[in-house]
Amino acid sequence: MKLYEILIPVADNEKRVFSRIHRKVWEKVVRDTAGGLSTCAPVDGQWVDGGKVYSERMQPVRIACSAPKIRKLAEFAKGHFRQLSIMYYPVSPEVRFL
Repeated sequence: MKLYEILIPVADNEKRVFSRIHRKVWEKVVRDTAGGLSTCAPVDGQWVDGGKVYSERMQPVRIACSAPKIRKLAEFAKGHFRQLSIMYYPVSPEVRFL
């Protein structure tokens, strides 16, 4: 099992902040799929699509799971948070629990 980080937007592309309930739905899907999550302090990011610069606040979320599960979670997040793209990446090649 690896540790992944996925960047979840704080607001949609029209700058409407996602409600606490909206985020709680995401967290439940993660818990049901991977067993848990750790949220980190929000960060600011920028990216370009079609010549347009998007600036957004994102919350990194760390999830210990398999590659198929993180992909499933990223696909869910992309739709749930109405995004053109969702970035996720491995943070550690191995996770250990005592």
